[in-house]
Amino acid sequence: MKHLFLAAPLILAAAVSAQAATFTIFDDQDAFAAQASNVTPVELSADSSVLTITGADVRFNDGVLRDRINLNDAPDTVFTFNQAVLGFGGLFDLSPFGAGAGISLTVTVGDASFALAETIAPETAGSFFGFLSDTAFTSFSLSEGTGGLPVETYELSNVVSAPAPIPLPASLPLLAAALGAFAVLHRRQGRA
Repeated sequence: MKHLFLAAPLILAAAVSAQAATFTIFDDQDAFAAQASNVTPVELSADSSVLTITGADVRFNDGVLRDRINLNDAPDTVFTFNQAVLGFGGLFDLSPFGAGAGISLTVTVGDASFALAETIAPETAGSFFGFLSDTAFTSFSLSEGTGGLPVETYELSNVVSAPAPIPLPASLPLLAAALGAFAVLHRRQGRA
């Protein structure tokens, strides 16, 4: 019986960590901003201090990202934030270079990867696409979608993110409780 009580916290911790993240997709920037608690513009440049974008064909021009995703069933372009965020969005334009494959997104939360249910359609022309998560993340990747052609070339601009709130250290409430207990003990000793 003692072993059962010792194993219960481990089983509970495993169940909690196995939860999947939930994502909400937006095609309207105002709706995205209304749902997110805090929306911050993100600079698109090779030397951005907030967001690093890596990929073989990534190019920046006056705040616009130009990129090409190739058919290889692997993440072609990776977006990595310097702090955790709950959401990302921007104006995607897949039309200037002709029809393509569209874009699939995969979000990395801890050690797990989640493919978003919706893709960015090949005919998207300067439209907002964004997503919010109930779980903070620091990176996501783009790969070719399921459209007819094996390549997708796109432009991305007016990027926004929803930074995750910085959590209090887990020990802070314990410290506050301990200091309160010391204050109560000190007051009681002073009366005696």
